[in-house]
Amino acid sequence: MTTIALKDGVLAFDSLVTFGNDRIGFLNKAVKTKDFMAAGAGNAEDVVAFLAWVKSGMFEGDKPVFGLDKQISLSAICINKRGSIFCFDDKLFPMKIKAKFYSLGSGSAFAMGAMQFGATAKEAVEVAKKLDTCTGGKIKTFSF
Repeated sequence: MTTIALKDGVLAFDSLVTFGNDRIGFLNKAVKTKDFMAAGAGNAEDVVAFLAWVKSGMFEGDKPVFGLDKQISLSAICINKRGSIFCFDDKLFPMKIKAKFYSLGSGSAFAMGAMQFGATAKEAVEVAKKLDTCTGGKIKTFSF
């Protein structure tokens, strides 16, 4: 899957793509627009479709259609310039959360523990990369 972490206005994410237990490549799992930063974990095609929707402005009528059965496998986070945090899951319904820091993906427990003990978002993803087999590649960050 992946690890995505948010702390102090910094969004950090890895780039590894896995299929089952195999590491198969790398993918940019996040976007930054003038209004939002967003990142996604789950099925790579669903993540790419979600990020394209974010780039287009996230209008309700423009929600992407996923696959023939419209079943998706996605966990995502979107942060606006004011610092509001919205989480998305399979139905793409925004859930506003309040948290000092947040993480999602297969390595999220490792990242949350690291941030609880003072790690930055990027350091938290680095910790997850050492412990979670589905987190890897280059760690990138976005901030406003």
